[in-house]
Amino acid sequence: MRSRERVISALRHEATDRPPIDFGGMRSTGIMALAYRKLKAHLGLAEDTLVYDVIQQLAQPSEAVLDAFGVDVVDLGRAFLTRPEDWRDWTLPDGSAAKAPCYFAPESDGAGGWVVRAQDGTVFGRMPKGSQHLTQCCWPLHGLRNAEEIGEL
Repeated sequence: MRSRERVISALRHEATDRPPIDFGGMRSTGIMALAYRKLKAHLGLAEDTLVYDVIQQLAQPSEAVLDAFGVDVVDLGRAFLTRPEDWRDWTLPDGSAAKAPCYFAPESDGAGGWVVRAQDGTVFGRMPKGSQHLTQCCWPLHGLRNAEEIGEL
């Protein structure tokens, strides 16, 4: 069976040759970049670690990894950020090299961590030294009572 047939059959509760495998088809089935780096080393792969979800520090599994595990489900977001220039150098919390989307522009917090700012300078994300993810620290919609108030922001 091909992956598409396997997934559709499983969704229809029909017999498949094996259960469909989802590895990173959505963020809930993703893998943290730190763990992914170790998985690649175990598999003998020397390719870049692409951190596509900078908040959770999730890695985008490569074709080689997807093939190694016979993965049937992929994230449709893979259709974006496909060129090398779409990525910039990034350092994982353990100090190892990775790539992050080019639009991700964290700044040093002066204490070994990172902050992410909105265009107006408001800090909306923090990643303290030793943390493995960004934490939201600004909620611009907090306190709004109805959808009409969004236009006032």
